[in-house]
Amino acid sequence: MATGAKDLLIALQLGMIFADLIFNLADVLLYADNMILLMIYILQGTNLVLCIIVLVISFSSTFVFQAGLISLLLKEFSPTLLVSVLYLIASIALHVFTLGARWRAPDYIPWTSEWLTGLYTLQRIMAIIFYAYYKRTAFLLTDPRLHSDNKWLRNQIRMQPH
Repeated sequence: MATGAKDLLIALQLGMIFADLIFNLADVLLYADNMILLMIYILQGTNLVLCIIVLVISFSSTFVFQAGLISLLLKEFSPTLLVSVLYLIASIALHVFTLGARWRAPDYIPWTSEWLTGLYTLQRIMAIIFYAYYKRTAFLLTDPRLHSDNKWLRNQIRMQPH
């Protein structure tokens, strides 16, 4: 992958993380209007799905993946995929339950519900973990060792069980 393409990909991935952070902030600030909240939730969910898609595309653009050594990538980056999917699930759950409660009772204050407060806290903690893992993986995927045949890769192949 060319240096310009790597820089563009990193910028895209960091921009997507920043967009998710903005969606989480807007969720709190614009809580009064259900339609605005629905749009924020749709955009955030779409952004998270795109984050996962871009991550998988980044995997497939490496020489390691193209050489058929997917297990090396999964060994290194499966925690990031797991955290990404769990964060997506936590976000969707929070969005569904928050909007459902608000539509049933427009004056409903979700912070009076212990389980909804717990779900909100879990989603925000998962967001922090997601940002850290995703950013780490985005930068690690630009490692030149993953994009060409080299001594490190040959050593990894020899160490794999057959």
